[in-house]
Amino acid sequence: MSRTGQNPRNGLAKLLSDADPDDSLKEIAAQKETFECPACGWTAELRRTQCMVCEYDEPLRPARRDERGSA
Repeated sequence: MSRTGQNPRNGLAKLLSDADPDDSLKEIAAQKETFECPACGWTAELRRTQCMVCEYDEPLRPARRDERGSA
């Protein structure tokens, strides 16, 4: 990570920077968000502004874990 004073905005890097130092890596990784395309259902582990499958050009939405499981 750079020394500019900025924290990462998303993804695993953000989880690691925000994590409690007492949490195990497994617990931290379990908090990872997934995002879903509302048009075709494609999922990604990072927030994206466009679907890579159907080219839906709006930001992906957070996936619901209760519908998709652990996506």
